[in-house]
Amino acid sequence: GSPGNAANILRQSASVLVLGLAMTLVVLVGGIDLSVGSVVLASSTFSGIALTLGWPPAIAVLCGILVGAAVGLVNAILVEALRISPVIVTLGTMIAVRGLALIALGAFNSWVEIKGPIFSDLARRTVFGIPLDALVAILAAIVIGFVLKRTVLGRAWHAIGDAPVASRIAGLPVRRLRGLAYVGCGALSGLAGVLVAARTGLISPSIGQG
Repeated sequence: GSPGNAANILRQSASVLVLGLAMTLVVLVGGIDLSVGSVVLASSTFSGIALTLGWPPAIAVLCGILVGAAVGLVNAILVEALRISPVIVTLGTMIAVRGLALIALGAFNSWVEIKGPIFSDLARRTVFGIPLDALVAILAAIVIGFVLKRTVLGRAWHAIGDAPVASRIAGLPVRRLRGLAYVGCGALSGLAGVLVAARTGLISPSIGQG
């Protein structure tokens, strides 16, 4: 029961919270995404590679989030445009994305060290005793909560999850909005990967499993 232990728990829980937010979007609209763990590995891997290649840390963070959003876009196209079962699609992307990330890691002997100001701040800095990465996760939760409860987009997602047929008859672009939920899920999973990379400081093939 010490402040240091509480801070450690917050750091370990930050990426899990962000992944929970990611899954919330997809489950809310009646979908599922099994690929989020693989996205965490891919996002952290390509963020680390960007740092290794000398890219600015901010670009490395953006790279990780964009990798996740790209996987979400692929899921959205396959599920909503081609109308394939989300379980089948995301099971496939779970395997494929992890495979691609492992190939990329293999080019760096399967280990990528994380060194960069933003990542160091996320891993070590605290604000009023609260770890910075936990604050990022809490801020993400507040933003997602606001979007889901106080915006037209959030209300549309709720409507689609409750009654997709009625939503379509009412004029909502159901497939497009469900696809957007998958992209949002991917982007948040990418952010979780960045947080994991910052916390571990070393990208290995075991990240994102389980």
